[in-house]
Amino acid sequence: MVKQLQGGKLPGAYAYGFYHFIIDEAQYDKIAIMSKNFYITTTLPYVNAEPHIGFALEIVQADVIARYHKGLGEKVVFNFGTDEHGQKIYQ
Repeated sequence: MVKQLQGGKLPGAYAYGFYHFIIDEAQYDKIAIMSKNFYITTTLPYVNAEPHIGFALEIVQADVIARYHKGLGEKVVFNFGTDEHGQKIYQ
């Protein structure tokens, strides 16, 4: 959350997390727009045994969360992948 610093000597100074910096109103609006982006990722399902429900559970949960945020009108990036280069695959 972006908020104006209390008691600051510099007008337009804002705090974002642990960092303090100075921005003008145009940059403040850009930060507010950028906060509507949502990024979610999952761990790689390593192939070290037979596939089980745990592989699907994580991806389905992340998909539900991504669809929820997309329904809120946010720009969603859902990143997932597979591990195709393990020794078990080679064997």
